[in-house]
Amino acid sequence: MDEIVHFAKENDTYVCFNAGTTGIKKGFNYLKKILASAQIVVLNKEEASMATGIQLRSDTKDEKFSCQLIHPDLKSMFKKLKVSDYQLIVITDGGNGAYAFDGKKYYYCPCFDGPITSTLGAGDAFASTFCAALYMFDKNIEKSLIAASINSAGVVSEFGATAGLMTFNEIVSKMNQNPLFACQSEEA
Repeated sequence: MDEIVHFAKENDTYVCFNAGTTGIKKGFNYLKKILASAQIVVLNKEEASMATGIQLRSDTKDEKFSCQLIHPDLKSMFKKLKVSDYQLIVITDGGNGAYAFDGKKYYYCPCFDGPITSTLGAGDAFASTFCAALYMFDKNIEKSLIAASINSAGVVSEFGATAGLMTFNEIVSKMNQNPLFACQSEEA
């Protein structure tokens, strides 16, 4: 990992860290070193919960978290995972969409609608598309979330981890065909 970080710094290249349960099980202090080296961190909700030790509370008769754009416990996860000012943290939540936090705003992007055949590869498609789209869309987080959601929808519509992956032109075409598909955001 150190060699990758060194190469990225020397070549003005972003590091995107897509965590897995093996690394997360080593504990937050282990993760902190890796998190500090990454400009973009992508985890699913379960991984984020495991890494931070924060569980999302369910609605109660007194508190309706589901009515809020960003669950307060999700905000706590973001704040714990964001160990550097320059970081962008993304937490995916399967069929519920994805969330991002840049330190100034929280973003929510729903899932792009489509048939579901297999979820294999959806998270990897989302993370890689998000990172590439940040470059292609000049760091526009909302457009990057939308592009990632669209490509993930393509992957889950087919059987296999790479079947259904779209080219960037195909993703942009889908974005143009669906101008009402949008993200929501709120100030931090």
